[in-house]
Amino acid sequence: MAATKALRVVSYNVQRWGRLDTIIDTLARLRPDVLCLQECCQKRGPGALQKVADACGLKQVHFFGHTMDESYGNAILTRAPSSLVMEIFLAGGSIIGDHHIQRGALFVEMGTIRVCCTHLDHISENERAIQAGGLVRQLHDLRGDARAMLLVGDLNALNDEAKWDRLDQIHEENGWAPPEDSSVPGGALHTFLENGWVDASRGAGLSSPAKDPVRRVDYVLAHGPVTVKRARTDASADGSDHLPVVVEVEVPA
Repeated sequence: MAATKALRVVSYNVQRWGRLDTIIDTLARLRPDVLCLQECCQKRGPGALQKVADACGLKQVHFFGHTMDESYGNAILTRAPSSLVMEIFLAGGSIIGDHHIQRGALFVEMGTIRVCCTHLDHISENERAIQAGGLVRQLHDLRGDARAMLLVGDLNALNDEAKWDRLDQIHEENGWAPPEDSSVPGGALHTFLENGWVDASRGAGLSSPAKDPVRRVDYVLAHGPVTVKRARTDASADGSDHLPVVVEVEVPA
């Protein structure tokens, strides 16, 4: 039998470091091996990533600032040595007035596994689908010799777990397009699933908003020989407007 190793993967949208001390305490308690963060704002939380790394015992810190003068974006922190593979700007993205909401993705390699952290458009399912299609192609090209891959982040993608009866009001209040099921053909989540990706966070629970959540928009997707052991949200976390998603997996050693 081939050797495997256990990894605890955590995805957390930190809301521009909403309550930094509370976020750090939460992440230290969760003890991730791979930590993927979205909405990291370096201007609002200078030094925050290193503080998180120190508190969690994580050795490697990778950050990609895809907007706001390269100060705002996604991060991947790992316990084991890891190396940067690529940073990309995603196609598509909603436009509000004269402002284009630019999204990005960060890729790292950790032994035989590659990890991507991203944050898809929060307004339009059509724009999310465009971004998902580009990511699927990029991930296919980057797979290389990696025997397992993880795609982690805030995909803003709705599925049948959502409390649909409350979503219409929330979307209207925020000026978003009407909510759409992302798991149906043409949706962003469906784009990943039909290309061999598995929702490793299925059944983890709802993640947004943190208080009285109505949807899960935070995901861990897996491709290749990844065995999911457990998936959950940390319902006690209150440092952000999202709950962290925690997925325990086994991957080839």
